[in-house]
Formats: sequence, C-alpha cells, structure tokens
Amino acid sequence: MLVFEGKTRFSILKIFKDFTKVSLSNYISRAIAALISIILARWLGPIDFGVFSIGFYILTIFGLGFTGFDQSYVYFTVRFPKEEQEIFSTYVTLKVILAIFFIFIFILFCFLPISWNFEHIGEELILYGLIGGLGMNILNIGLSFFQAKEEFNNYSIVQLVYYLTLLFLVFLGVKFNLRQVNFYLLMYLFPSVFILNMIFRKGYFSILKFKIKIAQKFWNYGNWLILSHFVRLINLRADFFWLGKYFKGEILGQYSVALSLINIFVLLIGTFYVILLPKASAIETDGDLRKYWLNNRWCIVFLLISWFMIYFLSPFFIEILYGARYKEATLIFKMLLYSVIPLIFTLPIECFLLGAGKTIYVFLAYLVQGISLILAPPILVGTFRLNGIIYGRVISFCILLIFYFIEYKFVKEKFLEN
Repeated sequence: MLVFEGKTRFSILKIFKDFTKVSLSNYISRAIAALISIILARWLGPIDFGVFSIGFYILTIFGLGFTGFDQSYVYFTVRFPKEEQEIFSTYVTLKVILAIFFIFIFILFCFLPISWNFEHIGEELILYGLIGGLGMNILNIGLSFFQAKEEFNNYSIVQLVYYLTLLFLVFLGVKFNLRQVNFYLLMYLFPSVFILNMIFRKGYFSILKFKIKIAQKFWNYGNWLILSHFVRLINLRADFFWLGKYFKGEILGQYSVALSLINIFVLLIGTFYVILLPKASAIETDGDLRKYWLNNRWCIVFLLISWFMIYFLSPFFIEILYGARYKEATLIFKMLLYSVIPLIFTLPIECFLLGAGKTIYVFLAYLVQGISLILAPPILVGTFRLNGIIYGRVISFCILLIFYFIEYKFVKEKFLEN
C-alpha cells in the first residue's frame, strides 16, 4: 500500500537554478531540432518536406501521446518515494508494451483484406512514423526518470545526446545522398539505445518489480491524462491536416516549416512542466499554492519576453536559414505565433490540475478545444482561405484558456475547502 511521504520544496532561487539547467538543454535541443528541420527542408525541397512532415506529425503524436504515463510516474514517485523502484518498473513495462502493441495492431490492420483509406498518406509512411515514435517514447522515459529524481544534470545530458545523435544521422543521410523520407523518420529510434543503457545500468528497472496494484493506480490517475495528451497533440497539428484537405503542393511545405517552428516554441513552454509538475504535485496547503503562483509569475514573464523576441526576429532567421524558397513561411509563422500566447497562461493551471489529481478536467479542456478545431477551420476557410485555418487555430487556443480558467476557479475552491 502506497503511503504519502511527499514534501513541499519551494524556492525561487532553486526553481530558476533548475530552470537554467533544463531550459539551456531544451533551448539547445530545440535549436538542434530546428537545424534538422532546416537541413531537411533544404535537402528534400518543399514538396518532399511536406510529405516528411505528415510522417513526422504521426511520429510526434505517437511519441508524445503517452505523456500521461510520464506525468503519472513523476506524480507517484514524488508522493511515494519508498516505492520508487516498483513504480518505475511498472511504468516502463506498461509504456513500452503499450507502444509496441499499437505498432503491432497497425501492422496487423495492413495485412487485413480491408481498405483503410491510407492511400493519401501511405501505410509505409505511417509505419515508419510509429517506429520513430517508439524512440521518442523511450526518450521520455529517460527524461521522466531524472525529472522525478530532480537530477536535472542527467536530464539535460540525455536530451542533448539524443538530439545530437539525430543531427549526426541527418548529416550522414546528406553525405550518402539519402533522400528517402522513411530514413529520416526511422532515425528517431536509434538514439534510444543510449538512453536505455544509461537508465537500466542504475538497477532501478526489474520486470519482477512490476506490481498490478501500482498499474491500477497508474490507470486510475493516468487514463484521462493519456487521452488528454493524444487529443492535445492532435490539436497542435489539426490545422495542418485541414490544410492538406483544402490545399495541395508547395504550400504544405511552407506551412510545415512555420508549424514545425511553432511547435518547437510549444515544446520550449513545456520546459516549465519539468520543474512545475513536481512542485504542483507537492502542494498541501493554501500557503504552498500562493508560493506556487508567485514562482509562476516569473515564469510567465520570461515566456512572454521570449515570445516577443521570436516574433520580431523570426523574419530574419527564416529567410536566412531556410532560403528564399520558404519566404511565405515567415508570414504564416508570425500569424501562428498568436496561437501559443494562451498556452503560456494555461501551463501553470494545467500543472495545478495534475497535481490536484483532476486529470479528467485536463481531458475535458482539450476535448473542447478539439471540437472547436473541428468546427472553426472549415467554416472560416471559405471566406479567408489559408488565413481561415490559422484563425481557427488561434480561436481554439483562446477557448482552451477560457475553459481552463473556469476549471481552475472551481477546483481551487474545492482544494481550499479540503
């Protein structure tokens, strides 16, 4: 039986010391990811890069869709440290088996004599996207392991080694004149070998430590989280799939460049998840909650300053780095940037809801946003064409922020009562 032994640990100095470590590795990693995007955009060209982007979005949705397991692991490890080995073993077993099961099911569907209407994407492209996503799942296992232990030096090392290996593989592909899109999807699996070796040699994982009761607790806490993250990741890329319905050709590559850069900034916002989730999970009193929000004010200010810097510098960097062929991506990128402003403010609210165990509220918020993304773009595209898809995305994220604020007011009152 798990016994709560969590301790509140709040310090603005400590938070920003940890943030410096994590954000530095995140900024470098995202810079490498952007460099990979630049190299592939130039190497493959707008049309093939658009095809790669479809496979890459499948990769990221699958690779990050099980983030609910990662957050559940951090939550339980912080609150029940004496059960750390059993929790970690159960977490890894569940996540890896579930990811492999999904890949197996897709392969099975491909052999069934049924038309699944994958012709416009390609079954092979989807499969390689899923296999690459398995590597990203393993990356998140490593990051979550060190996040829960608050070993942010090792957290940074794991992340940097993963992305540096990817960059090396891209250079290798260019060197040997490899233009097959599938290679650049599959490469996301290769660096996971290092991560597995780094974690498992510490002796924290043992299949014999798998506990059914802990697995049930993971499911009770994380079932809505898993659904939430799948919906969230689909929402982050839903506008691109609408774009593919109404537009063809080079515009897909232009939009892909802009959207990939936007999602890099979204991942940078996620830097604060690494630090804030353990803090939110340890909140026990009204005083803890006030300190939590005091620390968050500085985080929000930092992210807003980053947003303004990126907004004004983006035209220069996109044209220089991607070349004249991607000039249209600059305007698209600046318009899409408005959609991430609400995420800066939803971040601390979401961490609070997760720390309070209200995971279903997170799912409901993303579900409402998903419904708005289903309705808004096709309504607006008739009048505003390409801009209509962007407007639909911005509106959906504003709706997400409003819904989160309403949920926070409700949960906060219940939390203070208890």
